[in-house]
This record gives sequence, C-alpha cells and structure tokens, in this order.
Amino acid sequence: MLKAYRFRLYPSKSQVTRLRDTFEMCRQVYNRALKHRMDAWDKREENLSYYDEKKTLPLLKKEHPELKEVHSQVLQDTHQRVNLALQAYWRRCKEVKAGTRSPKEVGKPRLKGLNQYKSITYPQGGWKLQGNTLTLSKIGDVKIKLHRKLQGEVKTVTISRTQTGKWFVSFSCEVEVKPRQRKFKSKRVVGIDLGVNPLVTFSDESDPILPPRFLIQAERRIKKLNNKFRTSGYSDKVRLELARVYEKIANQRLDFAQKLAQKLIYSYSTIIFEDLETKELVHENYLAKRILDATWGKLVNMTQFKAESAGTEVILVDPRNTTQMCSACGKIVYKELKDRVHSCPYCGLVLDRDKNAAINIYNRGIGLYTSDNNKLLIIDAHVF
Repeated sequence: MLKAYRFRLYPSKSQVTRLRDTFEMCRQVYNRALKHRMDAWDKREENLSYYDEKKTLPLLKKEHPELKEVHSQVLQDTHQRVNLALQAYWRRCKEVKAGTRSPKEVGKPRLKGLNQYKSITYPQGGWKLQGNTLTLSKIGDVKIKLHRKLQGEVKTVTISRTQTGKWFVSFSCEVEVKPRQRKFKSKRVVGIDLGVNPLVTFSDESDPILPPRFLIQAERRIKKLNNKFRTSGYSDKVRLELARVYEKIANQRLDFAQKLAQKLIYSYSTIIFEDLETKELVHENYLAKRILDATWGKLVNMTQFKAESAGTEVILVDPRNTTQMCSACGKIVYKELKDRVHSCPYCGLVLDRDKNAAINIYNRGIGLYTSDNNKLLIIDAHVF
C-alpha cells in the first residue's frame, strides 16, 4: 500500500524565489498542454495521448530556454496531470451519455490562474535526503523538519505551498502490508450514527460526542476580514490573514478527526459506519455548512486508515432508512428532521432518534437486517 509522509520545509529566500519560478513555469506548461489537447479534440476530434504531448518538451525548451532551469521529470509530471484531468473529464462525459450523471456535473478542465499551481512532483529522481537536508535538483539544499523516519520505498516526492506561504514536502512510500493483528484488548462492536448535533451517537451506552464547530466559531472573524478586504487598501495583508484563519480551521478539523479516530479504534474491535455521500447531502441543503464543519468523511477515512495497522475492522453499510426504521421491529416509522424522538406505533419503542439510527447501523453491520428491503432476520435486536 502507499503511505504518505508530510514534512515542513524551510527554504531560504533565494530558494523560495527559485521554487516560485519553477511553479510558474510548470503552470504555463500545464496550461499550454491542456489548451493544445483540448483544441485538438474540439477542432479535429484528435485525441492526443500523454506521450504525444510529452514529445513536444524538447522543442518547447528550445523556444523557452528558461525551462531548462526546471528538472525534466517535473515538467513531464505536468503533462501527466493534464492527462489525468482529461481522463476524468472524458469519464464524466461517458457517464452523462449513460444517464448516470447530470450534464451540469461534467465541468471541463480549467486553465490554472496565477498562483493556482500549488505543487510540483519529482516522480523518480532529482532529489536526495540526508539528515535534515533535502537536496532538490535545480533548487538546492533545503532544510527539512524530519520528525519521523520514512518507511518503505519512496515512489514520488511532492513539494507544495499553502496560501499562507508555508512549504511542505510529501513522500509517497510503498510499504508492505502486514497481516492485521489486534493491538488493543477491546472486542466490542459498535454502530455509529454521524449527525450534526450530536456529531457521533453510539449504539451502546457510550455518551454521544458533540461537534466542535470550528468554522462556526471563526465566522465572526471571517466576516470581519471579508468586510475589511472589500474596504481596505492593504488587500494582500488581509488576504494572508484570511488564509491563516482558514488554515487554522483545516488544521483543527484534521487534529480532531485524528484524535477521535484513534479513540474509536482503541475502544472497539469493529466499527460500523453509514456509507454516506457527503457531496450529495450538502447539495441545496440548508445544513450544508454544519455538515461540512462536522467533517464526516474525514473522520471515516481517518478511522479506516488507522484501523489498517491497529487490527480494527471498519464496516460501511447502506444508509437507506437507518433513521426511519424501528430498531426493535424493523417497521418503517417516517419522521421529519424536527422529530428528535423515535416513537414506534407498532411495537411501542420510544428512543432518541439518533440512538435508534445507531442501533440500526449496528444491526445492519452484523447482519440482523438485509440492506435491500430492511427485512428482519433476527428478532433479538441490539437495543439499550
């Protein structure tokens, strides 16, 4: 499996200048390749391949000698990115023809604007790591904060920058997948319902976890900076401050998801989630901001990733009717979003709405219910 290691870089002022110039030249090569391939298809219906476009690099270097200051494999990677973007575009077009995707969701690949090309990749060579120094071809020796050892074989090295001017390097390493062995003593199984408030509801007696709401807490600061951005003449300074606020929110969300995922895999041997499509849920939903702030997808992904090495099993189940179905008798009891209590007219079960959903997720995960028609297979449901 591939595992990424991300470290902070501290380039000098001259190295920052070279990195920015490299990013800008890669952006121009990317835009040229994308426009060339799109024009070939739109005008002549000619589908140029990645290799056809890569052959133009020597001629391009003769026309623009400054491209010789960029490592050859980094330039080749820009064509690979164009190729991947076009492949995804054509795949979406095929899905529209098949009727599985709306035409509004196709979206042609766009040209990169100024400062929108935010990373470069060394696919094979051009770099060397020695101690706390990362040597990059055409850039020089860059100081790196190596806070942990790399494992496995390094496949690619990606240099990136954030909106706040921070530089990072990501090593994509191929590590050997070892047979999973349970590291912790717990053998408990739990179903988890993800919501807006509370964020996590367990199917057992554990207390629910409230959402942190990092974005909502920072809204006042964001609105103040947006108003200042529209009226102030120091727009670059305000833009940087606004980027720092959003970066802090992203770091807080990631830290929260990491710690909660670690807590889950330490407490349970099997964790059952709903297989939610967050993008569909936030589409034209007045709770979209709260759903995105809850970071459901990040929590599930982090739990799955950590479970691989911890020997914990993560199961994703069909989310259909987990809220509407009664966890005791399996009957459908329709509820609106404002209805926070599940009251079954068939068996008389009265339970918190989210707790009922969590128990249904548990039951579906261990096979008490089928996922297609919600047919009850075992009468003894997991109810507390």
